[in-house]
Amino acid sequence: MGNREKRGAFSLVEVLISLAIMALALLVLVSVLVTGLKAQTKNERLMIADSLAERIFERTALSLPGLSKPQAEAFWESNPGTLPTNLAQGEETVGNTQFTFEISAENIMNASGSSTFGTAGGTRNNELKILQVTVRWADDTQTSGSGVGLQHTTIKRLINRRPDD
Repeated sequence: MGNREKRGAFSLVEVLISLAIMALALLVLVSVLVTGLKAQTKNERLMIADSLAERIFERTALSLPGLSKPQAEAFWESNPGTLPTNLAQGEETVGNTQFTFEISAENIMNASGSSTFGTAGGTRNNELKILQVTVRWADDTQTSGSGVGLQHTTIKRLINRRPDD
């Protein structure tokens, strides 16, 4: 009876400390997972917005030859170019995200900044414009003071007036 063997067991304090360390590690792991999911969602929305901007640009560029004569003149002869309201802005929903877009156009000026590039002595040789499409959306993955951040993406492309426009 006097020779008791010592058992290899953990004390309650050791168990509690190990549980606290495991809980902390699990908390860090979950926060990394949440951050990764937010980044993935943000990147998916940016990719959708870029694709939407490209589609809107293509749709707008393809619709320019179909403008009525007064609308075409308003677009090509003014700076900034005046687009019909239905082309200049709008909204589209993709998935559960609402995107708004704006389209603007500005003339390319010559080095002196006095006249449109491509004109000489009042004669139009060609006219170039920069067509810009900006897409905006609310991003709930980026929290600010209000809880939702506003994101945007912009593309700019050079367009040329065709002789028959």
